[in-house]
Amino acid sequence: MTEKNIKPPGRYSDESGLPPQMSRIQDFWHQLRENTLALWGLILLILFFIIAIAGTKLTLGKNPIMDPEQVRLVDTLKPPLSKANRQVLAPEDRPLFGIYLLGTDKLGRDVLARTLQGAHVSLLVGFISVGISVLIGIILGALAGYYGGYVDSVIMRAVDIMLCFPSFFLILTIVALLPASIWNIMVVIGLTSWPGIARFVRAEFLALRKQDFVVAAEALGLSKCKIMFEHMVPNALAPILVSATIGVASAILTESGLSFLGFGVPPPDASWGNILADGKEFIFDAPWLFIVSGTAILLTVLAFNLFGEGLRDALNPKLREQ
Repeated sequence: MTEKNIKPPGRYSDESGLPPQMSRIQDFWHQLRENTLALWGLILLILFFIIAIAGTKLTLGKNPIMDPEQVRLVDTLKPPLSKANRQVLAPEDRPLFGIYLLGTDKLGRDVLARTLQGAHVSLLVGFISVGISVLIGIILGALAGYYGGYVDSVIMRAVDIMLCFPSFFLILTIVALLPASIWNIMVVIGLTSWPGIARFVRAEFLALRKQDFVVAAEALGLSKCKIMFEHMVPNALAPILVSATIGVASAILTESGLSFLGFGVPPPDASWGNILADGKEFIFDAPWLFIVSGTAILLTVLAFNLFGEGLRDALNPKLREQ
């Protein structure tokens, strides 16, 4: 037996010597692992989810383990790793382990507890607002791409009108007119973020509506609604997933900007934006306030963007051929 005929066990599927066909999931994971930045983005996202879940467990409830709203005027603007004032504070009023791991703010509130609560708020705002925008975008984009003609013209003109307005200032104007509420923020961000997704879905439907499986479904007499949402939408999921992933980062950044300007999450609830707003008054006296919240925003938005770019490369075979 010659050396070139020796084949490692389990590597080849048949006598042809060709590697076995990978499934879509295996191919996706293989492409994602090849992208180092996307892999780091995924790792950061996993850490973000762990922190957000931990924040939900530790800071919410009637008797939270870490109370982000606890005011301790005797411990204002304490630097990180400072010990709580044991002579004045009762044991139940002290931070976890009696140490302010990330310092305190101008009211003596634990920055770590507020940062953990802010992670929960950012996760909630990001996913719910993007869920609303994706739902609207899929419905309108599917109708425009499948029916075409007058329906397409009306929907696309609505998209053009929405894109004429600067999104942040439009959101800021609407939020300023509504009562301060995290739910209002999520709904407003969702209702103003759908045009991009609608255009992606429309483009995919224009390419899919002449495909053989769509023609066959129409010949079988399936309803148009079933053809669109059971047969065509699953084949258009790749750009939707990429747009939604990057949209979560945009929603988190928008909420942080609104909270920084005083139009976001109402006090006493914490968000990374209002922690950053509190820190702008003490840039030199308490730099940990803006460093902690600013770093959290930076890493989270960066992680979603890196992972979104990796998704785009892994789910689009045309990009690999270039």
